[in-house]
Amino acid sequence: MNWQSIKQTIAAILIAVGLLITPIWTKVAQADDLGLVTAAEAYVKTVQEARSVFSDLATEAQTFLQQGNSDLQKAFQELPQDLERLAAAPDVATRTQIQAEMTAKQQSLKTFATSFSDWITKAETADKQYEKTVETANEEFEKAVEAAEDGLKSASHDKVASLKKSFKQTSKLISGLADSTSKAASGKGVFVQAQYDEQLAALGQAFDQMLEAVKSLN
Repeated sequence: MNWQSIKQTIAAILIAVGLLITPIWTKVAQADDLGLVTAAEAYVKTVQEARSVFSDLATEAQTFLQQGNSDLQKAFQELPQDLERLAAAPDVATRTQIQAEMTAKQQSLKTFATSFSDWITKAETADKQYEKTVETANEEFEKAVEAAEDGLKSASHDKVASLKKSFKQTSKLISGLADSTSKAASGKGVFVQAQYDEQLAALGQAFDQMLEAVKSLN
């Protein structure tokens, strides 16, 4: 076996390596294999559902304000009329009746005014509920990311270590084969077929191991 055939053999192996390595760097990461897509979808869904507390609050508040505004407008319109009726009341019984009606309306206005404190509490409760839900969702998503990172480190560390080892071993064997060939070609060494066959066999085995290491990263 001459140096030309050796170069052809090495070139063929390098082409095979190149074909295997290329997809690794161009392939889109399979994020869901790590559970990240699922975790992200769960996070978004949780946040969206959590925001419904504000929609519910808005719907309830709108109904309350519409009814309260209607009662308020009615009271403001009727109170001046009640005052006129009170001034023109022909007797005590009529005045007493009108005063009772006015007192009821005034009480209704006070109740409406004080009810806003309840709505402040409702708004604060909704905000805290949303904040707590989102905070929990954040923690869960962070746990998923950390788990993915730990999984990647654990799964890839040994594979990368094996790949580095095979790269070094292959490089060493190629250098050794090149040196032997160079010495034989320059007359500084003796060409021994058995030695070349042994080196090529070792190189072929090293390349096989390197290819397996490369495949494991895919």
